Amino acid sequence: IRRLRLSDKKRWMWIDAICINQSSEAERTYQVRMMSKIYMAARRVVVYAGEGTPHTAILFDWLNGLKTEDLDILLKWDLDNLAVDTVISCEKYWSIGKERLLALFSDPDENKIELSQSELVELAKEFFSRRWFQRVWVLQEVSLPDVRNTIVICGTKAITAIRALHALSLIYNDSAGTMIRIFVLLRKKIKAKKSHLLDILIETRYREA
Repeated sequence: IRRLRLSDKKRWMWIDAICINQSSEAERTYQVRMMSKIYMAARRVVVYAGEGTPHTAILFDWLNGLKTEDLDILLKWDLDNLAVDTVISCEKYWSIGKERLLALFSDPDENKIELSQSELVELAKEFFSRRWFQRVWVLQEVSLPDVRNTIVICGTKAITAIRALHALSLIYNDSAGTMIRIFVLLRKKIKAKKSHLLDILIETRYREA
């Protein structure tokens, strides 16, 4: 909450663990039924991954320093042609246009961080091993909101969901890449209006609740 609050004005937030009476089974059951509406109607969804470390700070600074045209967003996974997801594609090209315009007045490489591929992979693996990514309840935060309205916060650092997807692409061959497969399955379910329930259950069977 300290990381999310604004210094100059009030901010409205919905936090499940606080806003729902956890000792009331009736209230919890009622609220769970409303959860999809809450996430789809939210103006902003925040993934708070915990307090930062020097390693997460380097990873987030590197991701924020990337040009949008260099982001590798789901292009390695040819599952249901997810790479041409309309929302993600439109957001990417819109950002590319803005960055090219701003580049006329500043040096886009001024704060760029150079890291080797092996260093990036280790940083990404460490970040995605955090507890948030092990929980089954976070699937609604991955699949329901508009990806453009989601940000990931770790300590004092923040990245957009699209940049977080680029970080996932670094470990698509690693066991931690299960998060990628879950994301893809959930996006397929929403796009194609088909049931992939069994696939999702198989991929999420080891997640915590």
